[in-house]
Amino acid sequence: MSKSIFISCVFEDSHRIETIKSWATGKRLGDVVITHETEDKRILGKEAIKHHIKTKIQGASLIIVLIGQDPAPPIPSRGKLMIVINLKSLRNDHE
Repeated sequence: MSKSIFISCVFEDSHRIETIKSWATGKRLGDVVITHETEDKRILGKEAIKHHIKTKIQGASLIIVLIGQDPAPPIPSRGKLMIVINLKSLRNDHE
């Protein structure tokens, strides 16, 4: 059975999710399904963001938070494993 990975980042860094999705499609991450934020809710405030991602987080086995130029708002992990990746520390992040 597939495990779900939820990826969170600010909308400007969302293009990075495509790389991770391609790894999942190629089974480089095992049998997983990627979910992520689909809309930029920042203008509506933190509560709107939390509401938007709540159900996606509930079904996830793992949460990955991508931190780029501007940090994403805090993500409630609800006791799930969370991995935080600082994109600025990765090579070729000067796009």
